[in-house]
Amino acid sequence: MAFDGITMNCVKQELQEKVLEARIDKIYQPSPTEILLHLRRHKENLKLLLSAHPVYSRVCVTQKTFENPKSPPLFCMVLRKHLDGGRITGIFQPSFERILEIHIENRTELGDMAHLILIIEVMGKHSNIILLNQEENYIIDSIKRVSFSTSQYRQVLPGLEYVLPPQQDKLNILDLSLETFTDKLLSQEMTVTIERALLNIIMGLSPSLAKQLTARVNLEGQSLEFFGQYEFNLIWQSVDFLKGTVTANTYEPIIFIDSTGQYSGFSPIDIPEYHNGNVAKFKSINEAVDKYYDWLLKNNLFMSIKSNLQNTINKEIKRCEKKLGIQLETVQASKNSIQDKILGELLTANMHKVKKGMKEIQVKDYYNNNAPVYIKLQAELTPAGNAQRYFKKYNKAKNAAKKAAIQMEQSKEELAYLESLSFWLSETNSHEDFFQIEQELIDGGYLRPKNKPEAGNKTRPVLNTYVTKDGFKILVGKNNKQNDLLTFKAAKDNDMWFHAKDIPGSHVILKLEGKEISHKEIEAAALLAAFHSKGKHSANLPVDYTQVKNVKKIKGAKPGLVTYENYKTIFVTPDKEIISTLLNTKGDS
Repeated sequence: MAFDGITMNCVKQELQEKVLEARIDKIYQPSPTEILLHLRRHKENLKLLLSAHPVYSRVCVTQKTFENPKSPPLFCMVLRKHLDGGRITGIFQPSFERILEIHIENRTELGDMAHLILIIEVMGKHSNIILLNQEENYIIDSIKRVSFSTSQYRQVLPGLEYVLPPQQDKLNILDLSLETFTDKLLSQEMTVTIERALLNIIMGLSPSLAKQLTARVNLEGQSLEFFGQYEFNLIWQSVDFLKGTVTANTYEPIIFIDSTGQYSGFSPIDIPEYHNGNVAKFKSINEAVDKYYDWLLKNNLFMSIKSNLQNTINKEIKRCEKKLGIQLETVQASKNSIQDKILGELLTANMHKVKKGMKEIQVKDYYNNNAPVYIKLQAELTPAGNAQRYFKKYNKAKNAAKKAAIQMEQSKEELAYLESLSFWLSETNSHEDFFQIEQELIDGGYLRPKNKPEAGNKTRPVLNTYVTKDGFKILVGKNNKQNDLLTFKAAKDNDMWFHAKDIPGSHVILKLEGKEISHKEIEAAALLAAFHSKGKHSANLPVDYTQVKNVKKIKGAKPGLVTYENYKTIFVTPDKEIISTLLNTKGDS
């Protein structure tokens, strides 16, 4: 969802109520593209954030705390010089542009009253924060200076006259009537969609808001060429609804929530036909914008770090696979070296025929029906030395193979562990679970330790907890460390343990607590084990289950790796709907 002109209008309306006549107490510049104004009004303290970030540009009252640089940047010092102690006298928005003007009065060093304008242009990569002298309309300074080489139309430099960004040939929504709107629609290319037509006509509209307006009257995605008088009237009703909302200032800010519980955008208006109730509602657009962008920034940072961790795991998996390939070649070479042993025995049996200085000898191979075989010799060695040379080659290959076989098992174990980490990382949406996986990589020596460990690492892990229709509790681990905790700490010997066969996944514990279980409980636990595994999209997935007392931790093994015996196998197809019919509730424990 873009921070569009309609959103800016909603923000302006709220700021006129919140910050008019407020005094500017402090000014900070926490980042190269952000300004934070600390305001005081009627004994209330507020923080107004102005952001010219190319992706996250916005204006809102914020509850966030920011870490400020030790030395204020130049633009921050300019703002402090001109605005410190000033009083906000007006909040304006030119038409429905993504521009906000904050008018400020302040005394100069000589005691004269100065009238200044702090302008915030929220325009993606062209966003800017500009300080103007109101009387003469010249630029005092800006957070981003724009020279002629960057823009031939409009330069933003100290001393130049301020010029508004190029205006678009669109209509102010407050000036729209049915006639003007219909005329504008009919002037559009008939092949365009109604959403694109609305964007071409109405100032301050974003693609998301255009989709909401068309969804309100069930016209989304339709082309103008199929529109008749009925459709024109319908879309006008939706546009008129937005006009009425803007005119009466009856905005209803919301944040959209997707099927995974993540934020997917925000809007200053609430159109139920667009979202089917999957939203968070707010009384204030400032609160909605602040909350949404705070989540977006944290989530994007989280996804960036998550991607880096995945690259680290993929690199380790490739290293492990390469090592496993070399070890396999070494084991295979040992099988081939049995021929060296045979040649050594044949030389020993024919020692009387071998003379020092010979380079080759032909003997009968009594292992192969006395077929003739040629054996290469080293002329400088004695007959016995040549025989020993073959035995040494054989023994060296055999010993190397023994070591390689042991190392192969270790490599297979490490590869299984790394693949489980990759699986858990792909499944993780919780920051707390993510940091547990990150710490696991640090503990395993795959990542360097952090200077300051995350506080979340010290908290007790929260396990997924389910309850069946008959009241049996089922616990599900969400990563390797949780699997260990679940199986060897939280579970009792007689509880039932479940795991998808031979693939990464959750340890699942069916708590018996002295009760007799039926096939329904076993099926429910098996379905959860299958659903929380790498085979969640498979059909007839085998799931092993046994009593917890039959599950053993492999000595010296990585977290989550176990061995088990006396187990049974059930085949299930993971399905959310089937799982929900077998379960009563889900909670966290």
